[in-house]
Amino acid sequence: MVNEIFRLVGAIVRTVVILVALAMEVLTLALGLALLLVWALFPLLFFTVIIGSFTGAPILIIAVVGLVLFFAVAYRAYMQSNDIPYSKMNLKMLSEEEWFERIIARTGIERSKFTHDNIDDDKKFKALLKEHDLTSDEFNELLKVEIMIREKQEDEMKFWTREFLRSISPIGKQWVYGYTVKLDEYAIEISSHDPTEYRNVELIGYDDEIEMIRLALERKDQNNVLLMGDAGIGKKSAVHYLAKLIRQGKVEGVLNDVRFMLLDFSQAVSSAQDKGANPEHVLHTLFAETAYAGNIVLVVENIGKYFGTAKGSAVNIAAVIDKYLALPTFRILATSTKGEYHRNVEKHDNVVKNFEVIEIKEPTEKEALHILFQKFEKDERDNVIFSLQAFREIIRRSSQLGRITPLPERAIDLAYEALLYWKKDPKGVITPAIVHKVISLKTGVTHGAIDDKERVRLLNLEKILHKRVIGQDGAVGQISDVIRKMRAGIGNEKKPVGSFLFLGPTGVGKTETAKALAEAHFGDEEKMIRFDMSEFQTPETVDRLIGSQNTGSPGILTSKVKDSPFSLILLDELEKAYPDILDLFLQVLDEGMITDAFGEKVSFRGSIIIATSNAGAPLIKELVEKGIPADDIRKRLVDHIVSEGLFRVEFLNRFDDVIFFRVLNEKQLQEVVALMLKRFALRLEKEKNLTIEFGQGVVEKIIENGYDPVFGARSIARYVADSIEDMLARKIISGEVKKGENVIINKEEIV
Repeated sequence: MVNEIFRLVGAIVRTVVILVALAMEVLTLALGLALLLVWALFPLLFFTVIIGSFTGAPILIIAVVGLVLFFAVAYRAYMQSNDIPYSKMNLKMLSEEEWFERIIARTGIERSKFTHDNIDDDKKFKALLKEHDLTSDEFNELLKVEIMIREKQEDEMKFWTREFLRSISPIGKQWVYGYTVKLDEYAIEISSHDPTEYRNVELIGYDDEIEMIRLALERKDQNNVLLMGDAGIGKKSAVHYLAKLIRQGKVEGVLNDVRFMLLDFSQAVSSAQDKGANPEHVLHTLFAETAYAGNIVLVVENIGKYFGTAKGSAVNIAAVIDKYLALPTFRILATSTKGEYHRNVEKHDNVVKNFEVIEIKEPTEKEALHILFQKFEKDERDNVIFSLQAFREIIRRSSQLGRITPLPERAIDLAYEALLYWKKDPKGVITPAIVHKVISLKTGVTHGAIDDKERVRLLNLEKILHKRVIGQDGAVGQISDVIRKMRAGIGNEKKPVGSFLFLGPTGVGKTETAKALAEAHFGDEEKMIRFDMSEFQTPETVDRLIGSQNTGSPGILTSKVKDSPFSLILLDELEKAYPDILDLFLQVLDEGMITDAFGEKVSFRGSIIIATSNAGAPLIKELVEKGIPADDIRKRLVDHIVSEGLFRVEFLNRFDDVIFFRVLNEKQLQEVVALMLKRFALRLEKEKNLTIEFGQGVVEKIIENGYDPVFGARSIARYVADSIEDMLARKIISGEVKKGENVIINKEEIV
């Protein structure tokens, strides 16, 4: 009874207020029209009096002429509002618009080349675009975006349109619903005013998802929605965009009257704790107000963080929300990353069954381009900053930087970094060269156009590698060809820079070739990440590589690649790894990325992958002793590996090349030993200030005493360490050899 009385009193008050407000609206409108007429005619009256006083012409005639001119101008303005829409204009018509200068600045094409002859001739225009590294599709996308921006800006000025008037909230619209006193303390009504950075967001590429959200929220029951997707993929944008549509009066039906309340969940919980209250009781109050009001859509971001199973969760939202989800008047629009959903939310069946789970997927590269234009619209309001080619390069290269956050976030992050770099010396627009410079600074590896120094290095890559790798001409040539192809931009950008499987016996230069390639391509031998795959032979070792949710430990492979995305990854003795690990690297070779235990994608697209294997060593030894040619050995070795089940055919086919390393001949062995001794001498000169020289016959004596065909060059390295290094150590300790001296080692001293 009391409730009905209060409702009746409220209805009377609202009616009186609305009637008074309507009366004031009518008076305001009448006054506004009067002032508008005076304002419009004042210049006419003023100039009529002035002209009449100087010319002596009758004021009436001057007034009539002035009125004719006034209405002519007004008619012209009206006709302009009914001009052909930009989207219906051809390129020639668009090129005559003043704002078309933005298109020209965006492409980098000189204004003088936008002649009617070039524009009318499709073949000539395509050639002009190609000259500036653009395609017709890219130019058309640019036109579409700029037209959309221009029409949006012009529509914002048309205050008389139906769309503008619909965006004005009616008086007393929300008065028919219950009050939310407590909820208003911790939530923002983004459907009436959005103070966040997403207030003007234009959602691109998510039309189906928005429609699914709308339909789910309009249902009479089970009208709760959970948006699931990787961080940075656009979940917040979808929520704020739908709220903006409601704010602008562009949503029909049930949602036209709802209030999107963005709840600051952390603040509500922490405030309760500060006051000594039970956080769950506070949640009950907020949820009860939401259900009672009848027109609330409660927005909770990252809801998975607040489930009792979540690490560090101060309150278990699942224990509270379960009591409200089935209520028809309780609607919640929540977001969650995939990882949080699967770890924390999914196991609560009673909660999940009341949610419509909608996955927000990554936008395409074309959609990401539109999003970049929108994101930097405010920065570029006066002048174009980014060239179209720069935006395109940002989208392409952003997937190579270790941590792969989804589009559009990764592209936006790289674009902001390019913008900050450009602001140091803001000349012209941001071009791909600036983007490449930023990536080079981030990674320490050269990107972009090939300069003269790099051109010489790439064309002479075989010679550079042979400074460290003796023999193996075929292997070095194959590797060099793949690297040149990649650097020329011919390779697949969605795969690693290069991937090779090195086969052959121990000690023929497989690991040394990997080190030499790391130094030649990435500038430093230390840019090599090495794994001994014999340490990963059991199921639990998969977690060592990609991390474990149970222990919270990051993976050593994924962590190192995140930190150094442009590096050489060496997988020694790959055939000894657990089969699931081979499947893991199958994905790396095929897609250039993997997902770690925490749901984060890791890019290998800037890496070189080299796997070594000693598989089939006995067969190699047998075939070499029989004098079988190296190419035949390679073929029979691969057949042997497949038949023995060491590697599957589809795994071998994922490598850019399977390279066989030949057994070293006598001359090559001598070159290997000479190189070892040279490095040894350089190290002693640097560390001990000793100059070491080797007499004639030393190389041959080392091979004679130390070479073992089973272990190859490694047996020689071991012998040098055990004999020559030990001998010098004794001489230094005894005082026979002192710092700064020149020491000559003869073959007679070698035992």
